[in-house]
Amino acid sequence: MGRAERAWVSAVLWALVFSLAPGPSSAQDVEGLYFKAWVALRAGQSSTAETLLEALRKMRPDDPRPYLGLGDLAFFRREYARSIQLYGKALGLSPSDLRILVGLGKWAFFAGDKEGARRRLRAALSRKPDDFECRAYLTYLGEPADWPEQVAKAAASKEITRGGMAGILVAHLADVKGLKESPFTEVLTDVSSHWARDAILQAVRKGWMKSRPDHSFGPGEPLTRVGLAEVVYNVFLSAGVRARDGFGAERPGDMAPEHRSLEAVLFAVGRGLMDRIKEGRFFPLGAVSGVEAIETLERGKRLLFPTGLKRG
Repeated sequence: MGRAERAWVSAVLWALVFSLAPGPSSAQDVEGLYFKAWVALRAGQSSTAETLLEALRKMRPDDPRPYLGLGDLAFFRREYARSIQLYGKALGLSPSDLRILVGLGKWAFFAGDKEGARRRLRAALSRKPDDFECRAYLTYLGEPADWPEQVAKAAASKEITRGGMAGILVAHLADVKGLKESPFTEVLTDVSSHWARDAILQAVRKGWMKSRPDHSFGPGEPLTRVGLAEVVYNVFLSAGVRARDGFGAERPGDMAPEHRSLEAVLFAVGRGLMDRIKEGRFFPLGAVSGVEAIETLERGKRLLFPTGLKRG
């Protein structure tokens, strides 16, 4: 979309917003705008989502939801201090909402304020001991909460392995219920003694990660950037989000048109989940750090489940 088209879309959205009359009769229309912002954010249309959220913030200054949505957008731009500021404003408007407190802990984690992250996450966990996000992020911070301590080591690693990715993936999405209810999956020949065995089996069963034709997984092998793109792409597919051609991303110069993972890379780059490195290249075989893997998964969650914009 060109600059003129973006300006036209923005003008139309602002006209739509300010045509709504305040008062109880417009409540349904306002909720419709929140839903449109959620749809736009989920589709990776950040400029449209931002326009709607800024308008809603002015229309509903006492509603925390626009601040949460804008905070998610700031996270996507790696403006972590801005995310903390916006979530802090939301918490002032809704101090009992634990999701906001957890969000503040997460943004502090990415900003490098580990003590601030621990303080907020511990406070939230004391009020809701089963909060899966608190448990996951405290584990990343070296305080394992129901997850193997090796997950913390994977989170701190400069070059994460495929087994470490599976451990983080299952902890981050808190999805072990399916494995316990239906443990049947394909036989993997090289994971029986690995610390992340159950997580690997669950990741394969859910379709988040793939095994090889010889039924091996390679848990000790490095996770590559193209491998991370495949993971986040598969997570979206399992959530019912279908891929579309284009994704607004051009093919990286270091990936052939017939590359088997090109669609996953275009999706990850086009949705803003991963970045190119420089000069239009993706470096598909580059190493992935634990923090990069966690951030990519968190970006995916912010698209799938923007905090406060869609209830339920």
